[in-house]
Amino acid sequence: MTKKRQVHSCFRIVSRVLPTLILLLVLPLLTFTPATGEILYYPHDVAHQDRGWDIWYAPHTVQPDDWVLRLFREKGKTAHTDFTDFWTAFYRLNPHVTDIHLIRPGQVVHIPLKRIQTTRGTERYAILFGDSEDEVKKAAGYLSADDPALPPTWPDHLSPPAKAADILGGQLLDQGAYYLPTKDGETVELDLSRYPMIKMPSFPKVVLFADDQIDDQIMGMDIQTIQLDPAHLKVACISKTASAGDIVQAVLSILEASPPPLTLSINGVNIQVTAQWIRAQALDNNQVVRHACMTFIPTPEQQTDPGMVRYLASQNVEIYDILPGQEGILTSPIKPTLPGFRTAKTGKIDGHTQKAVIEAFSRLMGFCYSPAVSISFPYAGIQVQAVSSLISFGNGKQALIDFGDLYGDAVEAIQNAGLFILQIPPDAGPVFIFEKLLDIGGINHAVQPVFYAAGRSAEFNTAIEVQGILVAAQTGNLFLFTDKVLPEPVTALVQDGYGIPIIQIGLPR
Repeated sequence: MTKKRQVHSCFRIVSRVLPTLILLLVLPLLTFTPATGEILYYPHDVAHQDRGWDIWYAPHTVQPDDWVLRLFREKGKTAHTDFTDFWTAFYRLNPHVTDIHLIRPGQVVHIPLKRIQTTRGTERYAILFGDSEDEVKKAAGYLSADDPALPPTWPDHLSPPAKAADILGGQLLDQGAYYLPTKDGETVELDLSRYPMIKMPSFPKVVLFADDQIDDQIMGMDIQTIQLDPAHLKVACISKTASAGDIVQAVLSILEASPPPLTLSINGVNIQVTAQWIRAQALDNNQVVRHACMTFIPTPEQQTDPGMVRYLASQNVEIYDILPGQEGILTSPIKPTLPGFRTAKTGKIDGHTQKAVIEAFSRLMGFCYSPAVSISFPYAGIQVQAVSSLISFGNGKQALIDFGDLYGDAVEAIQNAGLFILQIPPDAGPVFIFEKLLDIGGINHAVQPVFYAAGRSAEFNTAIEVQGILVAAQTGNLFLFTDKVLPEPVTALVQDGYGIPIIQIGLPR
């Protein structure tokens, strides 16, 4: 009995200690240290790359008594430090949530917990059960801390030249020497600590000279005498107190880059983004390309609509409106406004048949539409009676509408009798029908109108072409009719920014 008691006692001790030992062994594997050349170890939750950051988030199944604001308060460091970023990250992580106030029990949402800057030289590796640190290093092609091939990393508080280089997608060279040719065929040594250089892919290198250095001599030679190949090297003059925005502007002005516009076609809109500078950066093994579009603006009133900034960012197009802020601070991308403060509800008209859509359109526009009017016209020597649809525009103009009921020479005979008739093909869509009616009625309209996301000239702006028709009613009000389901930010821009109601045409059944 004594032996059995001892065995059971030992078993109880082991059973109590074993979970603690396992926890101590597993915890080191679940930690992560984002340092250059190291591996990012993510624990049980998931990391999602979002606009240059890794968003660490946790899946959450919505409970009957859950609401989003409570989840925001309970979850994550990001919500406490920057609520706006947390809110917009939630929308990008949960594209299936169209209304943040309407989450349903059983629905799975991703709650952002923390935002982590992905440093250069890091790699992703999914930790397998039983992996040791050595195995992880081998699997991910580990780089040692003193490996000379490590790309540079900038400190948290970047100097203005470093920040400007980062915005331009380049690299700041501010240590060591760079050798320049002279007109005499010799070379001179450029001290990069005094004259930093920005190196960018596919563009000439740019040397930064302070405005009080332009008369300096390098190795006893005037700067003007040094042979500069404009295809490979350019000089930008900046002030000693230049901000990152000032440096970016100086660099862009000498590069004279005029990139072609970016175009996107999404959900009934064609978006064209034109900027002074567009930089492309490949993501996810070159499968996805993110574009940074930079434009200098003189006043905050010319900033791009915040809702469109957020929407384009979700499409990997980042809008940078750069304006002189306090002490020359670079202020972009602009933080979007919180959702819920804009009305994106649209009106609707019946569009299940051609007759129904014309009747609904006429009622809204103040036209008089009669679907069954008796008409009489001479045909082959006799007076013919028929029934047709008649629309009167209220300005003395009217027209008969034929939906394919008239045959032969009847249409010509009706027109010879002084009645204008519009023949509508059976496959004609609502916008086509509206355009033909408005042409007959002499009413101002524009097919596929273009709206701009910023209150500035079209030269460097975001143009949004909507597949629909813009109509000026006799009351002076404008209406935008479309049979497409437009993206919510576009709807909000048109209705709130331009004050134009959008009328959604019900799609044919």
